[in-house]
Amino acid sequence: MSCKKFYNKLPKILVTVVTAVMVFLPYIAHAASTSDLYNQQSSISQEKKQLQSIKSQKQIEASGLSSDLKSISSTINQVESAISQTRKEIADTQTKIEDLKIQIQNEEANLSREKEKQGNLIANWYMEGEDGLMEAVIGADSLSELVDKTRYYDAVRAQIEETI
Repeated sequence: MSCKKFYNKLPKILVTVVTAVMVFLPYIAHAASTSDLYNQQSSISQEKKQLQSIKSQKQIEASGLSSDLKSISSTINQVESAISQTRKEIADTQTKIEDLKIQIQNEEANLSREKEKQGNLIANWYMEGEDGLMEAVIGADSLSELVDKTRYYDAVRAQIEETI
């Protein structure tokens, strides 16, 4: 073959080679891409399974935490209820204490008055002797007044004897 013929056929050869490369290149590229895609799909599938497994574990953990949260919430409610009840009992007790203080003050005032009355009565009996009872009997205007004064003197005498 001569050079001239070769140069004439060269464009045909180049076109044929380029056409052949273009025709077969997608198959070669496609074969490599398909293999890569299968590997990538397999890798993604494994990753998906791992993520689903992690998701299941996290759901179980979340369920357990939710249960713990409900339990803690219930305990908090019980404690708050007990605190509220205790506060109510404290308030009731404080009210009772205040009422008892008032009663004690009233009773102390009554006791003070009664002591004064008894002191005056004892002083009168001491000064008058038995004449005070006789005067009460003689000075009574009615039988019921006489009975009342006699009972009063007897009650006072009994109280004095008890305290002495």
